[in-house]
Amino acid sequence: MLSQLIDEEVAEEDMLELFNSGWIIGHYQCNASIIRLKLMLEPDLHEKHAAIGDYFVESTDHNIGTCLAIHYPSFEVLLYGRLRILALKDNEGNIYGIEDKSTGVFLGSSEEDGLFEDVMLDTESILEFAKHAIMTRPRRNSDLITSAFAETNTA
Repeated sequence: MLSQLIDEEVAEEDMLELFNSGWIIGHYQCNASIIRLKLMLEPDLHEKHAAIGDYFVESTDHNIGTCLAIHYPSFEVLLYGRLRILALKDNEGNIYGIEDKSTGVFLGSSEEDGLFEDVMLDTESILEFAKHAIMTRPRRNSDLITSAFAETNTA
C-alpha cells in the first residue's frame, strides 16, 4: 500500500523501521485481563528510574476489566525488574498489565514474544506517513523514506 502511495518500492525492512520508529502504528488484538500493577521501588528511587523510562512493577490480584486490543508499540514496564511487558497508564499514574486470559501470561514486547507477527498495522498512520513523505519530497529523485527520516532527525 505504501509503495503505491509514494510510487517507490518499500521493502519489508523499511516497514519494520517505520514501525519501530513510531511512524506507523498498529494494534494487537487480544483477549486479556487488565491487571493493576504496583511500583516495586521507593518513591525517590522510582523517580530516578522513571526519568529514563524504566518502571519497575509487580503484579497484584486486582483485575479491573477486559482488554480486546492494545496499541503496539506501547508503554512498557519491567515486571519484577526482569520481564519487559506491555502496559497501560491512567491519568492518575496507575499502571496496568495486560494478562492473556488463555495463558495467564502478561503480554511482552520482546521479539521472542512473537506479537509483531500478529499486529494489525493502522491504515491511517500509513496514509499520514505517505502524505509526509510526499510533502517533504526532495527536488531530485531520491528515496522518499530516507528523506522523510532525515527531515525529522534534523528538526
